[in-house]
Amino acid sequence: MSWHAIDSVDEAIEETRSFLSPFAVGRWLKLALISIFVGTGGSGLGLLNLPPRSPAMALPVAM
Repeated sequence: MSWHAIDSVDEAIEETRSFLSPFAVGRWLKLALISIFVGTGGSGLGLLNLPPRSPAMALPVAM
């Protein structure tokens, strides 16, 4: 049985460690910004995370 997938994961972990190990604030801030855009789909609306309004909470409409 071949263990190519396990070897690839080990290589990926080592590459990630070598990329992140010398701590640089700028690099971490760039990664944080990218992860925010990827996590919200680029819209930025995921940062608000507001619950939907229920009809009971709706404001009364003056007629």
